[in-house]
Amino acid sequence: IIHDLLLTNQLIQSVFLFDLGFITFVFAQALILSTRFSRVIVSTEAQSRRLELKVAERTRALKQARDAALRAARVKSEFLANMSHEIRTPLNSVIGMADLLGETRLSSEQNRYVRAFRNAAETLLSLINDILDLSRAESEEIQFASDVFALHELIEDTAEIAALDAGRKDLQLNQHIHAD
Repeated sequence: IIHDLLLTNQLIQSVFLFDLGFITFVFAQALILSTRFSRVIVSTEAQSRRLELKVAERTRALKQARDAALRAARVKSEFLANMSHEIRTPLNSVIGMADLLGETRLSSEQNRYVRAFRNAAETLLSLINDILDLSRAESEEIQFASDVFALHELIEDTAEIAALDAGRKDLQLNQHIHAD
């Protein structure tokens, strides 16, 4: 019986020592993992702060670039509006003078030149108005309107203007519009 008692006591001590050793091992591993996890968290937080600073810096740069682009577009639109107004005034005078010249006695060839001259000036005025409309559209100050026009007349006027330039180059420009 004593022998059994001694064996049981040794067994209990062995189990206790084994349990104590195992618990110590597990605790040591938990401490190591906890330390490593803390380092990972600190490293991740530092990386997160660096990334947030980069994002903030790039956001500021993008905002500055956007503001500069908006300022440039506004300056361009203002320039186009001013230039188109500056050109329109003398161009309206040219059209008025062409009208006055057309009311005088002219040969048929001279009348044709005056018509072409006036049509070219009106076309140029229309282009300038389109530029002004573009600058208004860019600054969101435009309202679109539908307008009726005579396509045949527009083609004839355009061909007449181009025919003068073609004639200077010894070319003949013809246009034909079908009735339908």
